[in-house]
Amino acid sequence: MAHQRDAIRVAAGWASAALSASGYEADFTPKSLAALDAFFDDEVRARAPRRRGLLATEREERLQAFDIYVGEVIRRAAGGAWLVDGVALSDASFDATTDASTDEEQARPALTLRLADGSVVDPVARVLARFAGDIGAGLVGFGVECGVAPPVPDPEPVRPRRRFLSRASGAPRQASMSRTSGATVVP
Repeated sequence: MAHQRDAIRVAAGWASAALSASGYEADFTPKSLAALDAFFDDEVRARAPRRRGLLATEREERLQAFDIYVGEVIRRAAGGAWLVDGVALSDASFDATTDASTDEEQARPALTLRLADGSVVDPVARVLARFAGDIGAGLVGFGVECGVAPPVPDPEPVRPRRRFLSRASGAPRQASMSRTSGATVVP
């Protein structure tokens, strides 16, 4: 049981460190799902990884680590437990570092999450769809579907209106700060 949890922890930790080293915020919070979406936007072109990108080598192992990272973000925020071939992690025998290519008959175990509300979600399928270029399979959207919404950004503060005297009449005119450029606009 401890070995299985260690394998999950190691894979998710590697993904977090690799993303952070590449300039993406990967701190296991729901907002880091947006960083992983940006990573896929930057690293994958026409359903193929960038030639010298993070997914150019050891693609299967690295995608598996990203699968687990996404699952851990969801699990930590929404609660729940990992399932291996439909069995709770504590009851299953699983090694996240198993290389399925060493034995053609050996398949990679199905890794899913049972959320605290009882629903079962598949972060592996979502990450693979995102890698394949399915923009609709965004990881932020997956988080929202799982009940894990990233924090809403603070709205841009409304700048106070300033009053200026009209050059011609000396009467006050109203000016405001432009929200986009910050420049003062006088009507």
